[in-house]
Amino acid sequence: MFEDLADRAFNYVEKVNEALGVWYGINDVELKISPDRVCIIEQNGRMPGALVPKMIEACTDINCYDLALDIYLGRISQPVHQVVFKKHFCICCLISNESGVVFNVEGVEEVRGLASFHMMNLYATAGEHVEMTSDFLSSWGVVYLVHENLEILKSDSEFVHEKLCLQYC
Repeated sequence: MFEDLADRAFNYVEKVNEALGVWYGINDVELKISPDRVCIIEQNGRMPGALVPKMIEACTDINCYDLALDIYLGRISQPVHQVVFKKHFCICCLISNESGVVFNVEGVEEVRGLASFHMMNLYATAGEHVEMTSDFLSSWGVVYLVHENLEILKSDSEFVHEKLCLQYC
């Protein structure tokens, strides 16, 4: 089922890019995918943010930064169509439902021990005042997960959101 959704998403993205006259290069396309349909949220003519290129590399062995340089320096004359996905990735954005002074971040070692753990960036530290999360920039951290098995990835993602939390003074 996952492969079918991925194929449908790639076909849709190719049609969106064709309609916009984007024929070559790396771009960031955000989609909403359900079993019934694929719908574009936005298309940006640039490299994706939030360390997504690093996640792509961890899952496909394609270094987007090197590829972009090769494209713009004229070292590659044909688009890359064969992408082999070896793993799945998930980016967990950590939110705070309240404001307060941080006493401790709970669950860090447990999350680091997950089978899919790839890396973590925590922005909140003990003694710091944290506001309630209102957008991506006000999150207090991000956890990056990578695994071959989608069910393990889903389970680990749920664990991150259940166990990794701020303790307030």
